[in-house]
Amino acid sequence: MFARSSCKAFRAAAPLKSGGRGYASEGSSSAGGGSGRWLAYGTIGLATAGGLGWYFNKPSAPSIAAPLQPGDKVFKGGDQGFIALKLENIENISHNTKRFRFAFPEANDVSGLPIASAVITKYKGPDMEKPVIRPYTPVSDEDTMGYMDFVIKRYPNGPMTEHIHSMAPGQRLDIKGPIPKYPMEENKHEHIAMIAGGTGITPMYQVIRNIFKNPNDKTKVTLVYGNVTEDDILLKKELHELENTYPQRFRAFYTLDKPSEGWTMGKGFITKDVLKQILPEPNQGNIKLLVCGPPPLFKAISGTKNSPTDQGELTGILKDLGYSRLKLLDEIISIMQSFRQYRQLGHKIDQQLRSHRGNKDLEEGGASPEQDDSQDRARQQTQDHIGVQQPPDSQKDPREGRRSSHTSSRSRADDSSDEEAEEAEQREPSTESLHAIPTKSDRSIGTRLAQTLTGLTVRPRLTKDGGEWGELMFVVGYQGQEDMMNPHNWSHWKRWYATSIVALIGFVVGAASSIDASVVSNAAREFGVSQVVESLATGLFLVGFGVGSLFAGPVSETIGRNPVYVGTLSLFMVFVMASVSTKLLRPRSIANVPKGLAPNIGAQLAFRFIAALFASTPLTCAGGSMADLWNPLERFYAFPVFSNSAFMGPVIAPVIGGYIAQSSIVGWRWVEWTTLIVSGGVLALVTCFLPETHTPTLLRWKASHLRRLTGEKRYVAPIEIRDESFTARLRTNLYRPFRLTATEPIVILVALYLTIIYIILFTFLDGYELIFAEIHGTSPGTTGLCFLGIAIGLCVSTAFVPLLYGWAKRDLSSLKERSGDPNAKLPPEYRLWYTMIGGCIAIPVSLFWMAWTSDPDISIWSPLVASVFFGYGMLSLFISAYQYIIDSYEDYAASALSSITFIRYLAAGGMVVAGYPFYRNMGVHYTVTILACLSAVMAPVPYIFYAYGERIRSKSKYATSMESP
Repeated sequence: MFARSSCKAFRAAAPLKSGGRGYASEGSSSAGGGSGRWLAYGTIGLATAGGLGWYFNKPSAPSIAAPLQPGDKVFKGGDQGFIALKLENIENISHNTKRFRFAFPEANDVSGLPIASAVITKYKGPDMEKPVIRPYTPVSDEDTMGYMDFVIKRYPNGPMTEHIHSMAPGQRLDIKGPIPKYPMEENKHEHIAMIAGGTGITPMYQVIRNIFKNPNDKTKVTLVYGNVTEDDILLKKELHELENTYPQRFRAFYTLDKPSEGWTMGKGFITKDVLKQILPEPNQGNIKLLVCGPPPLFKAISGTKNSPTDQGELTGILKDLGYSRLKLLDEIISIMQSFRQYRQLGHKIDQQLRSHRGNKDLEEGGASPEQDDSQDRARQQTQDHIGVQQPPDSQKDPREGRRSSHTSSRSRADDSSDEEAEEAEQREPSTESLHAIPTKSDRSIGTRLAQTLTGLTVRPRLTKDGGEWGELMFVVGYQGQEDMMNPHNWSHWKRWYATSIVALIGFVVGAASSIDASVVSNAAREFGVSQVVESLATGLFLVGFGVGSLFAGPVSETIGRNPVYVGTLSLFMVFVMASVSTKLLRPRSIANVPKGLAPNIGAQLAFRFIAALFASTPLTCAGGSMADLWNPLERFYAFPVFSNSAFMGPVIAPVIGGYIAQSSIVGWRWVEWTTLIVSGGVLALVTCFLPETHTPTLLRWKASHLRRLTGEKRYVAPIEIRDESFTARLRTNLYRPFRLTATEPIVILVALYLTIIYIILFTFLDGYELIFAEIHGTSPGTTGLCFLGIAIGLCVSTAFVPLLYGWAKRDLSSLKERSGDPNAKLPPEYRLWYTMIGGCIAIPVSLFWMAWTSDPDISIWSPLVASVFFGYGMLSLFISAYQYIIDSYEDYAASALSSITFIRYLAAGGMVVAGYPFYRNMGVHYTVTILACLSAVMAPVPYIFYAYGERIRSKSKYATSMESP
């Protein structure tokens, strides 16, 4: 490591210089006296000048500079961006490796990098289309002031290493950080074993230096380092000094591919025999393995990773030696919010386990006798309850008798120590079943923890669960009603921002469904087709919505909400981009862009349909997300927020599309690019900030952490108990929606009602051109603005939320008092009040109003005001219908909503194509009148359900049978 050079400045007086200048002077009247006097004055002057000169030029004692205090952190992370640091010094280490020192802006600045972390560098050459990004780990101390050092090996044809090695002092390199790697804590592990190759030693050295710099950290470290020649060994001097300083705690072993004649350590590659000899045994306490090096080394040692965040199945030498994947380091932490949430949950559970491990009862081998008795009674009750399911003697495990006798003999050995019991468990793994309940001394630490941890249920595996009958399972749940892991207990602020992000997804895919309708005439002219054919771009998108909704539900119920949101939104963006065709901008515009992936009408329609398949996710999963975050009472005010956003997308999109259609600067394809840009922003929010809310997934994470931290494999989440394949779930979800539609009157009528509303809404995309453009002569942009009347109606409907929430809160309190049940719920019919206070009436009234006031002689404001009432009624009906279905069908709500979504979008897609000729041939007056009559026929439906809903549900196989208050 460099010793930073410094210079001391000594202040000195400048040499005295005499500048002679002759002056003419008058002679003195007394020459003798005057001459003597001036001589004396001259002598005194010379003496004074000499004294001053000596004083200012005398050697001074060296000044002692005050020590520098640490200044600002250079790398703050977040949105800081790249910092251009100046290369200060270069030191040659070997023929292809150098140490580079980059200076910070101020002499007392520090890096601010945590342990362990790296930085990324960026370089864009003059002929490069994209910049090169590479990560590097500094080798200088994190507290070093003024600079940071890198040891970098030059690789042939490596653009970044070639560039850095070609740099000269004074040049700058863009650097950004930190990138967190492994979160180090003092004494987190008893022993850390490191396997490094090449420049993979730099992150290892960062961890090693931090361990031995901390006097409180007693961790032992073993390093196996492979390289080509002795000259290629990086940081050898620093590692040697640490080995001499801490001989009992640090050991380094080197192996070389091409050793010199006098080399005494390992020769050749890092092999199984080398690691077996050097590394600690797999069962020697709390150890951690860190592997870092080139891909061939990583593959040979531990196997290829599935991804930067997933080690995947452990293979290679470490598996052969008996190590588990749980001891390996995942070097890069994903930026996804759900991954951060997963890690935070793991740390939380780790702390909980540590506190329980400190319990005296656990240290002595188990729970208290009272806890043992309660667990035994619970299991005995379960055994009695399922006695009819016990397998016949012929199917029992023949080893059962041996296990029972083994357990009994060990239970009688009261003087045996816990260490002996645990050694016995290691010799013969525990196989307790319903017939061989483990005693106090039998239990492993994972088993004993299961007896004391809250939020766990110990029960045997049943026949219907699959797997080995009678095997004890530790079923993971929440830790009581106040567990902060439960999304219902998150703060209001956290739940609101999660709800807002989900609502934004609904907004952007809703906007994509209608924005193309504004440019139908432009696109039809360019493709040389009729407007009816081009309207298929919107119609097929809606059909894709309906088809995709059947698949999104089972996927999200299997892997969680966030992977579905992120994955489908990413694929949606890909196919939206693919649907852009020919030139992006018009010939008269600023620039032209080459042809895209959809050069004709067929390709555009196909890509729009596929994009809609992936865009349907929020239509199915968003209702589940709302149920994850809010309890039934809270959904009175939370669900309207999502609903408003989901409807606002199709209403706002024509405003944007209308101005794009009439623009002389951008072409009509900018409707797709606008969708793509907004979707990209929403995808970034979802990826970085949306937490996972799916309770089965959260409990599966918890069970995974418990298995990892305790080594006990019987911790399971409820969703993991039954071994049901994804194919089986998908088959059920594809079959059940149609069965519900065919047999459930509630589903049939709600689906029919919402289908009519969606037909009206999406035929307005064509109808508004005739209602406002042809009758009132508005431009495309102004015609799009007319949709804002519906948007205002949506907001008016949302304004009723506080009123209805107050009613629900009051009536729920009254119901709990009358019934004496603190868990009482309002009946599903209570949800219908939202539309019964005028929503279902406002729809036909607004349509009749619009139909017979759309005339050139009547002000344009008349149909606009009518559209406000339509928006109010539409949102009120949607909120009531969706929540009524959710409360009525509970466990089968996803299937019922999938059916309703599929039907209404399939019908709406077909009517969009028929809408233009319908309006053109029938005229505005009669077309809108027909739609008004259809909505008037359906208006009594909410009142019928309110009066007879409980009776209808009582006869249903799938619906709940909760009575009205």
